[in-house]
This record gives sequence, structure tokens and C-alpha cells, in this order.
Amino acid sequence: MSSTTSTVDLAFTDDELESSDFIPWYKQRKFQIIAGAGLCVACISAIAIPLIISSSSSTPEATQRAAVPMPKNLALWTNLAWGYKDEVQSDHYIVSVDMFDKSESYIQDLHDDGHWVLCYISVGTIESWRPDANDFPSNCKGLDMADWEGETWFKMTDQSCWPLMESRFKMARDKGCDGIEMDNMDCYVNKCISGKDSSDLKQPQIDYSKFLAETAHDYGMGAGQKNVPALVDSLVNTFDLAVLEECNDYNECGYYNSFRDQNKAIVGVEYKSSSDNAGCSSAASTYGQSRKYQGKKNGESVWKDC
Repeated sequence: MSSTTSTVDLAFTDDELESSDFIPWYKQRKFQIIAGAGLCVACISAIAIPLIISSSSSTPEATQRAAVPMPKNLALWTNLAWGYKDEVQSDHYIVSVDMFDKSESYIQDLHDDGHWVLCYISVGTIESWRPDANDFPSNCKGLDMADWEGETWFKMTDQSCWPLMESRFKMARDKGCDGIEMDNMDCYVNKCISGKDSSDLKQPQIDYSKFLAETAHDYGMGAGQKNVPALVDSLVNTFDLAVLEECNDYNECGYYNSFRDQNKAIVGVEYKSSSDNAGCSSAASTYGQSRKYQGKKNGESVWKDC
């Protein structure tokens, strides 16, 4: 990690277009994040759950930290949270980390180097390897997540369960996170809750997502929408930035223009093995996105800047 900080450059430069050998392309919608033993020693204490919690509620702890400035459109970023390896660079203002895996001192070091720290949290699933997994009772669990062993959908339709996710946000605030990357916000378009389909779940998904964004704000942090392009119109005024996977491959990049138009950061990846195939040339000029693609360095997969 750099001991000095250069002026943050919010635009792409020619120096960022780096050639390399690439590994063959494959498409994968998301990566499972495995927390090994010893990665996180702090466990979240059990909390009392009210019968119903409104989306406008907050806690006394939520007023103890002032809000931090949000990153602007075209802010560069480093993705240490999921996928492949990446390197922190002085002009990469946003740095994504896994909230459970990184310590308060690690995040403080990033702050000292001038970075804005975006902390990954799965707000839509219960991950069996997380230290707070046992805090979620059976009534807060939906169906098992297809293709991802150890993950169960969070029953976001039950508002009495929402404080369990809020406790994660408090932990993020205490570690010094500047914003939350909220993964798995797409329960409503998946088979996630028994007996419910997308028509039943879309509005609860919007309500839950707004609650999460407002909770992040209450704790002085930014709210990052992860994917779910169909909900942008409902959420863009509540969320502060967007994190995308494969928007070019799925022809979804234009859905996030509302974030660009409000000068909010949009960061994303393509699971592609070249910048051309990943649509990098149009990312900045057309969609206002800071994008990465799958590359190869010294024989291993890495994220490369477009």
C-alpha cells in the first residue's frame, strides 16, 4: 500500500489500457466468497428483533458518525472484494473489500492513502461461513440458493428480520467502511421464497432495498446498488453508486444511465479476456462507467482496468 497519495484522477487515461496475455473467456454471473478460518474474528452479537420495523427507523448508534462524501462518476476503483486479484493504485479512489475479511486497521490504512472504502456485504443471502450465520433464525431463511452451496436466501419479506442485516451495517460502520456494496438484491427474480413469484416479491424487494440504503445513510455510509437493472428507476434516488457485473454482455449498461446523469459512480466488471470484448472502449464515453475485465498476469487471473 502506497505511503503517499497522488491527486485522484476521475477520468480514464491511455496509460490504463495495458496489454497482456489473457486467459480464455468464460461467463460466470457471480463469485462465491469463501471466508477461511481466521479471516474474521469478530462475531456479531445477537440482537433483539422487534415485531415490525419501518424503513424510516434508525438506532442511537446510527447518529454517531457523520456522512462521508460520495465518489463521483468515473471515479477509478480497485476490486479486492471478489473475483480475481487486483492491486491498489494511488489514483484508484474507490477500493472494494470484503467487510468481514478486512480489519479496522486495514481500512484505516486505505483511508490514510486517500481511498474511499466500499465494503461488500451480501444483503440478500445468509452465508454459512460468515461469523454471524447462526444469528439468523429459521423464520428469516428462504430457499437454498441454486448453484451456491452454503448460501440461503434471506427472507426479506419478513420485516422483523431486517435488523439482522442492520447489525452488519453497524459492524461496517465500526470498521470504518465508507460505503456498502449490497450484493444479491435480486431475490425477487429468483426462486428465493417458497410460494412467492416475482410479482409478489418486486415491491417487497424495493422496500427492503430502500430500507438498507437509508440504514447505510443513517450510519454515515454510502449505499451501492449491485446489479438488478430493472430496479434502477425505483432506487437511483436512494442509492449513491452502482456496482455491475457483465452489463455489456447482457446489454444492460444503459439501464444505469440514471446514475451517470446524477454524477454518481458506476463501477463494473466483465468476465472477458480482452478489453475489446468487454466493451471497454465505450464504457467511459457512453455509459460513464469505470470498468474492469478478466486478464492474466504471471500465470494467474487478475482484474485489469479498461
